[in-house]
Amino acid sequence: MSADTAAPEPPERAPHLWEKVVDKVQALQLRMRDEAERRRVNQVLGRPVSRTILDDRQRVILDFGEPVTRAAVLRARRCGVLDALLSAVGSPDGE
Repeated sequence: MSADTAAPEPPERAPHLWEKVVDKVQALQLRMRDEAERRRVNQVLGRPVSRTILDDRQRVILDFGEPVTRAAVLRARRCGVLDALLSAVGSPDGE
C-alpha cells in the first residue's frame, strides 16, 4: 500500500467515544442489577426468613421466622449481607 491508499488514522476522539460507550454499558448494567434487586426485595417483604441473619458485628438483624421488613433490608444492605437475607427467604411458590 502506498501512503496515498493507506487507511486513514482514526479520529483522535475515538478513544473518548469508546470510553463513553463503556460508561453507558456499565450504567445500564448497574440499573439492571438495581432493578433486579428491587424486585427481589419486594418479593420477600413480609415473608419469614428461614435462618437468623446477622450484621457485620454478629448482631441479629432478623431472627429465624421473623418477617422481612424494609428496615431489615436497609440494615442488611448497609452491612453487606443483603444477599444472605434474600437467600434466606424461599420463593413464593415453595421452591
